[in-house]
Amino acid sequence: MKNTQRLKFFRQKNNLTQGELGLSLGIGKSSAEVRINQYEKGYRCMKEPMLQKLAGIYNVSKGTLSVHDIDSASEMMQLLFALEDYGVVRLNEVYGEFVLRLDASCMPEPETSLQVLQQWSEKGKQLASGEISKEEYDHWRYCSCERQMNKKIHATLLSRSCEKQSA
Repeated sequence: MKNTQRLKFFRQKNNLTQGELGLSLGIGKSSAEVRINQYEKGYRCMKEPMLQKLAGIYNVSKGTLSVHDIDSASEMMQLLFALEDYGVVRLNEVYGEFVLRLDASCMPEPETSLQVLQQWSEKGKQLASGEISKEEYDHWRYCSCERQMNKKIHATLLSRSCEKQSA
């Protein structure tokens, strides 16, 4: 999976040089900058343990760093087409503008997905009105959102497991 843009984005967002980040990840001083450069250019792929450590440094979820780069209009369209194939996205034209409609019932864990979409909308409104800062909004998107989803999915699975045991 290529996620080079995300790796560089979060390094720069955290005001770290490639060398500083490499040292924080436990890479030796002589190769720290070169290794991070290789990850960011896609010459090397970051393994799972290092990706987990990087998420801890940035205080984001590992999934946030694992998002695949979208390098072209074609890749973006193929992602949208795939979401359409799953029934999650439908394209409409409203008053001459293209609108993507999401169907949470077709998403994994539909109830949780719907709650997260509602929260995303609310957070966007709070950001627009100045109730929360861009940093708070980003923290919700990159960290809190996935943790909250994982807790709800875990609770749902636990509930289902308990129902099966009592039946």
